[in-house]
Amino acid sequence: MSTVVIEADRVDVVRDGNLLLDSVSLTVRSGEHWALLGANGAGKSTLLGLLGAVSHPTRGTVEVLGRELGRVDLRELRTYLGHVNPRHPLRSPLRVRDVVLTGLTNSVEPVPRRATDAEDLNRADRLLGMLGMGGKGDAREQLLSSLDALRREHPELATILVTHHLEELPATTTHAMLLRGGRCLGSGRADEVLTTDRVSECFDHPVRIARTEGRWTARAERVMAPAA
Repeated sequence: MSTVVIEADRVDVVRDGNLLLDSVSLTVRSGEHWALLGANGAGKSTLLGLLGAVSHPTRGTVEVLGRELGRVDLRELRTYLGHVNPRHPLRSPLRVRDVVLTGLTNSVEPVPRRATDAEDLNRADRLLGMLGMGGKGDAREQLLSSLDALRREHPELATILVTHHLEELPATTTHAMLLRGGRCLGSGRADEVLTTDRVSECFDHPVRIARTEGRWTARAERVMAPAA
């Protein structure tokens, strides 16, 4: 039986008087690969921050690996998580390997005077190679193929991917949540959630959804102007 990895129960997040998440619940089990989708400002990054033990909810509870946020040392908890933020606030030029190694210390920059042993360096290089980043920058398709391979190699792994675009979802995606205005419009098995009607409602625009060989496509439908 799969293990619950992350559980958010009716969480609200309020920042500067603005309700960013409104009673959102989500349960992620081992072996599941979730996608969070929605337009800008839908609450995707805010929810991911809770699930990645980066921030706390205003109301409701979040448990990560059986530990409730607010009752656990986040620095210690983050050693068991991988959280990749495209807005990673680098303050100095770092090599890609250096960024990977910050996962050992849960820090934005390398910790001064901390020695890195050969085992850590070799593991970082193996991970970079697995993701197609060994010595070069690759396109999106290489990354998606690498994510699929990573998930197959580690069947107990649970992942959550945030995106605006269905074309960026790996074929191994199992579940999805649609967010709009901080509220959940749909959550569950990917094929049941990522439908034409639901995605159109989520993005407030008619979109036709199709899936071919495991990958999704979204095509915007033409909106006819009313006759004069």
